[in-house]
Amino acid sequence: MPWLEEHPTSGRFKISFRWAGRKVRKTVRAKTRADAETVLQRLEETLDLVERGRIEVPPDCTDIAVFLLSDGKVAGRPPGPVEPPAKPLSLRELVDRYVTVHSNGAMEANSLATAKIHLEHFARSLRPSFPVQELRIPDLQRHIDGRKRRRGKKPIPVSPVTIRKEVATFRACWNWAVQSGLVKGLFPSAGLVYPKTDEKPPFQTRAEIERQIARSGLAAEEVAGLWDCLYLTIPEVEETLRLAANPARPPFFYPMLATAAYTGVRRSEMGRGVPAGATVGSQWCGAASGNPRAGAGLPSRYPPAGRRGAWRW
Repeated sequence: MPWLEEHPTSGRFKISFRWAGRKVRKTVRAKTRADAETVLQRLEETLDLVERGRIEVPPDCTDIAVFLLSDGKVAGRPPGPVEPPAKPLSLRELVDRYVTVHSNGAMEANSLATAKIHLEHFARSLRPSFPVQELRIPDLQRHIDGRKRRRGKKPIPVSPVTIRKEVATFRACWNWAVQSGLVKGLFPSAGLVYPKTDEKPPFQTRAEIERQIARSGLAAEEVAGLWDCLYLTIPEVEETLRLAANPARPPFFYPMLATAAYTGVRRSEMGRGVPAGATVGSQWCGAASGNPRAGAGLPSRYPPAGRRGAWRW
């Protein structure tokens, strides 16, 4: 049998009853005692119907007081506000996060700038608002096909090698996002079809290139491709360096040119080199840039003429 309780100070009414061996109390919205007694009377009727089997308590009932006071129509408290689903990560947000995180010195400035250019190409072709998690092979293939038809800074199509580098940059960005918990799954690159890469002719000496030009009618583009693969012999390298040994040039010009000619290091590797990488009077010069390709652990030997010229400058 339920009973009514009134708080001595606030004047609020609570209905109490016993259910399954425990006491249950529920505050009722009643301004007067008469209203509270009306609610109490309805609760008594509902309890009677439950005892007679006219109303069945559902097994998923979470609040028996709410169920009984609602005449058996509500099985529990009303659900709270539903949180809206999280906004999917867009390609624009991914690119910005990747560039920001790797701007702390984790990547060389020129490498990061190149990666940003590659990722901006994807943002332009797929659209900045593209949901990254929904990336599929057809999306990447559409980017590849579009880049194949696009012209670069020069009036020639974008190189297939450049397109492959762009996809490799996006793959690195995707793998970073997976490790950061921003996306899930493997990068969908299996089965991508790239444009055919034009085979470049092998490196050849000046005499070999001149013989090919003399005995066959090559187009101007083919001749230019042959000269791009010119391989200088040691005497030709030394002659080139003698022509470059002009005191009117900046002091760093000749040593950098000689280092590139005799060691094969890249311009960026020489720019990252430190003076400690080369010892005056020694027979080798190592670019101590932290790059194993040009590090001090792989000394590159100068011919005697090159050493004398470099140290003289």
